[in-house]
Amino acid sequence: ASTYVFRLAEATTAAVRTLFNRRGALRLWPAPGRPMIVEVATSGEAFPARVRDLSMSGMAFLVNVGDEPRMRKQSGLRLRFKPNARELDVVAHVRHCNLDGDSIVYGVEFDAAATPKFEDATEEILSWVRRREIEIVRAAHDAADRPS
Repeated sequence: ASTYVFRLAEATTAAVRTLFNRRGALRLWPAPGRPMIVEVATSGEAFPARVRDLSMSGMAFLVNVGDEPRMRKQSGLRLRFKPNARELDVVAHVRHCNLDGDSIVYGVEFDAAATPKFEDATEEILSWVRRREIEIVRAAHDAADRPS
């Protein structure tokens, strides 16, 4: 049996990634009463937004309608957020946006190649994801144990 290894150029790798469903990543929301704020830096300025959900491949955050003009025609963003004790600084790209009440939801994908020490950020996000999974399971278990 033969084994073939392909080395793809970065542009080709990015194109191949678009063929796979990144939306299948486990997305978790911050705990009630413990909002997570992300500082969104566009080409000119930074502003705070509220994280709606976070996964290993990206996040969704809510932008006030007044801040939305800053986001227009932005594809590359710098995001600073603190899922745990350590602040992360991650490069991301806008993949979608839609209106949600008085806010606009932006879905972004993290850019591993453009983010220095992305492996460290991944470990920090994974730690947060695991902790939230445990909290959610415990909350569901506690709710199931309560008499109705």
